[in-house]
Amino acid sequence: MLFRSVVMLHGFGATRFTWRDVAPDLARTHQVHLLDLLGCGESPKPGNGDYSPAGQAQLVDAYVARLGLPDVTLIGHSFGGAVALLTALRLLPLQRIRRLVLLDAPLYPQPLPFFIHALQSPIGPLATRLLPTRYQVRHVLRRTYHHTVSIDPAVVATYAASLEQPGARHALVATARTLVLDDAAAAVEQVRRLTVPTLLVWGRHDRIVPISTGERLSRELPDARFVVIETSGHAPQEERPAETIEILRAFLDR
Repeated sequence: MLFRSVVMLHGFGATRFTWRDVAPDLARTHQVHLLDLLGCGESPKPGNGDYSPAGQAQLVDAYVARLGLPDVTLIGHSFGGAVALLTALRLLPLQRIRRLVLLDAPLYPQPLPFFIHALQSPIGPLATRLLPTRYQVRHVLRRTYHHTVSIDPAVVATYAASLEQPGARHALVATARTLVLDDAAAAVEQVRRLTVPTLLVWGRHDRIVPISTGERLSRELPDARFVVIETSGHAPQEERPAETIEILRAFLDR
């Protein structure tokens, strides 16, 4: 029997495809909603869209309201985790959020990966057109995964096909240029008032969002559980799906 809604948000440059090995298991007991954020996958890619975390959170909030979803669990990876946090803050006064799960999600100021800096630079749009798309995807996955031998050519091809859609490159650059929260200090202060049970999952070898971010979040969130996957990089749902499912199940089913 299906019960309770789970809304899953992917990371920067990805799509809902990132949950391919995790979502089917959760769907056995939950109503799973896999969203492509604005500019990604099958979602619109407007030239003047608001691709910031706050803009994306507003769209997710509108989606939840439109469907009238009660008792929502938000699950967000990386950039999608930042969006999930901001969405949770929007849903909290309406008592629509039940739980929050963040996988390797950024919040605090930190050094940005080289590929983000490249996209933010004046040559970002040109670089996305001149470099082969599969090369770009493979480069990012090599930074994302701890065990790079697990990079599947079929996964590279799937993500590359998404980035080759009309408007996708513009959306990627626009998102990179709005990654930093406008008022990070205010967001951190609001996070301290987020009282819903929260699960933090981090790959021990994350080279994109440092594990110190998860450790700090676990101290500042009022009701947080922090779990480290020792053999994973930045995307445990892709690199270690079985362990990720086990951790999510223990949290969601308790």
